[in-house]
Amino acid sequence: MVRCGTLLSRGGVSCLCESEMIVAKGKTNREYVWLLCSETGDLIYRTQVNVMGGLPEKLKAGLQKYSPRLRKHTLHKIKRK
Repeated sequence: MVRCGTLLSRGGVSCLCESEMIVAKGKTNREYVWLLCSETGDLIYRTQVNVMGGLPEKLKAGLQKYSPRLRKHTLHKIKRK
């Protein structure tokens, strides 16, 4: 008899208690932000950042990303909508 909360493994059957059951992950502290090209003003890239504990200094300074309009890498800064 297999009851709810039972896992089948290669070696056999291992039982889990109600408190040990695997549950889905909850909400994360992530937010979508746009990356604004500092030279053309285009919003080309959208990415997720972890907002828990503030933004890292590396992200505040900006990221080097490719700008298709200029055909070179330029500095892109974070813009929240």
